[in-house]
Amino acid sequence: GLGDIGEIGGTAPAIVGGEALEVELALLDESPHQLRIDVSNIEELAASLESVGLIQPITLEVKNDGRYTIVAGHRRVEAARHNGWQTIKAVVVSPQSEANLAIKNLVENVQRDDLSPFELALAVDRAIAATGQKASDFAKTIGKSVDWLSKVRSVLRLPSSVQDSLALELTPPERRRLGVEALSELSRLEDEELCVSLFEQLKKGEIKREGMREAIKVAKEPKVYETSISASSIQELAALNPAVADPIFTESDDEAMERHCAFVD
Repeated sequence: GLGDIGEIGGTAPAIVGGEALEVELALLDESPHQLRIDVSNIEELAASLESVGLIQPITLEVKNDGRYTIVAGHRRVEAARHNGWQTIKAVVVSPQSEANLAIKNLVENVQRDDLSPFELALAVDRAIAATGQKASDFAKTIGKSVDWLSKVRSVLRLPSSVQDSLALELTPPERRRLGVEALSELSRLEDEELCVSLFEQLKKGEIKREGMREAIKVAKEPKVYETSISASSIQELAALNPAVADPIFTESDDEAMERHCAFVD
């Protein structure tokens, strides 16, 4: 309520649930539930703040030690720090449960389509752990189907080398291009070597994500190899090993071809 007050570095109180006030940037901490802070193009946002100012205040959660956790507005905080601001306009809210914060951050990022498949899988897994819900109940909570939830979580079943690549090596646009559907298909493979190989092709663009299922089907089909050995080659072997010198192995090329054709007919 309005009586809940947090001190702001000895300057002015931030009233929980009240109007936006100036809060010192030095007192702000990142949320442990923040999935990722995209700092790309932060200079552009910083220039906008300098030009037109902060249009929408950030949202903070007051903590017992007089500091604040950023609930919404991480990029705006980074841009303000980039500009050398000492304070930023914020609305302070009462502390929320771990489960509510995890769900809120997840839903916001899902709605903005702001996460890579790997980041989304991690966020879903953490949120489910925080709520303690069954997968089916959690899917209803966030307004998604159980099938969607299952595909997202399957990304965490990929080989560790693939997960490392998703998390560390690729740029955010590249990670998003891979797609949950394609990675979910890969997670079903029991052959880790094949999984890694197909992932590398997907990463390079040699396989389109919508074509992953067909690519897996082709890769898993047994390959038939046709081997033919000429009579002259067998005769060379016979010279080295007399045991090979059998009439069937020492016939001429023409005789071998005639016998083969008769067999085929």
